Amino acid sequence: MSNPEDVSEHNREHYDSVTDAWAYLLGANLHYGFFAPGVTDLAEATDQMVWEMAAFAGLGKGAGSVLDVGCGIGHPAFLLHERYGCPVTGITISRRGLEIAREQAGQRGIDEQSVRFVEADALDNGLAATSFDLLWQMESSHLIHDKIRLFQENHRVLRGGGTLVLCDLFLKRELSVVDIYNLKDELSLLEGSFGKAKMSTMPYYVDCLAQTGFDEIEVLDVTSQAKPTLAAWKKNVGIHREQIRQHLSPSAVDDFVMTCDIIENFFNQGLMGYGMIRAVRPGLA
Repeated sequence: MSNPEDVSEHNREHYDSVTDAWAYLLGANLHYGFFAPGVTDLAEATDQMVWEMAAFAGLGKGAGSVLDVGCGIGHPAFLLHERYGCPVTGITISRRGLEIAREQAGQRGIDEQSVRFVEADALDNGLAATSFDLLWQMESSHLIHDKIRLFQENHRVLRGGGTLVLCDLFLKRELSVVDIYNLKDELSLLEGSFGKAKMSTMPYYVDCLAQTGFDEIEVLDVTSQAKPTLAAWKKNVGIHREQIRQHLSPSAVDDFVMTCDIIENFFNQGLMGYGMIRAVRPGLA
């Protein structure tokens, strides 16, 4: 399945089916945590990943408008708006995620001028050109197979001088045909739990960003700080097993635990890591 629209539809259906369970498994942020020394709480660590990424992007009080590409159920968007006062637009292909994000906004008393959520595809989001100061993307880029097209669209909606910042899982090296064959069972399990992905190396991302007109590209490896997330997710399986099984079958829960072990092994083997990338669209606003 290489057609981008087919991949997008597959991942839409997948995330619509797992989002309610993932709120228990992954926590409200639906992403990895940044476990600074002494931090053991997943919620604290996942919030900290937002703050680390914001610092890496140079975000400060009075920041301009933000586009959150792959906004999950909205928690990072709320955090950014509450701390920095910036208006945030979150886009997602998951209708269930969109529903929850909008419900959360209503419960928080946040209006659409402050934080709004839109159903849109990252490859063709339909938003106005040069309309955002910051492009924010947490753990959605690996699910988008055409990185060039993704970064072209990101570049299009950023104002001149605007910043792109993302965090995600990365390959530490390209997989050979032999690697793919030897790891076919593990890769199949990962796809079943997390959707159809196109994992790439950080240098590949840097090359794609440069090709699509970005400069001032910087990378930051935070694998060691992100790795404890996997143990926390597995712990949540035990804590919330009954609630999770209202949304996932027992076999899907077991598969999720196995995928956590697989990713942890990939981290230990130096096959996979976690990092951030920052880049700037040249020009004047």
